Amino acid sequence: PSNSALDEIVYRITHSGLVDAKGETYIPSIVRVGVNPHHSIQAVSMEWLLRQKVESKDSATGAGRSRKNDRDRVRISILDESSIVCSTLAFSGSSMFSRMTRGFDVVVIDEAA
Repeated sequence: PSNSALDEIVYRITHSGLVDAKGETYIPSIVRVGVNPHHSIQAVSMEWLLRQKVESKDSATGAGRSRKNDRDRVRISILDESSIVCSTLAFSGSSMFSRMTRGFDVVVIDEAA
């Protein structure tokens, strides 16, 4: 599947980390956007993070199911708070990226097909 390369990159970053300018290894905040993430990276998938934040918010406020607008705001918040956003090329055209409050410093696209 086309998402397996993306999932492998996310897996390696979340398990091995990255090296900063001082040579120190760190684990950045990361979100994997798109459908069918591998189970090994489920905890950083957009839908899992969204579910966690919405359930936490709902239980804190005593509210029921969040509305679509609330869920969209949480998605944008997750994107804005992440140091790294991993997405397939097809999903990168999603309208949620155009609603972000910040841009990207670097975009890497691997579309070998």
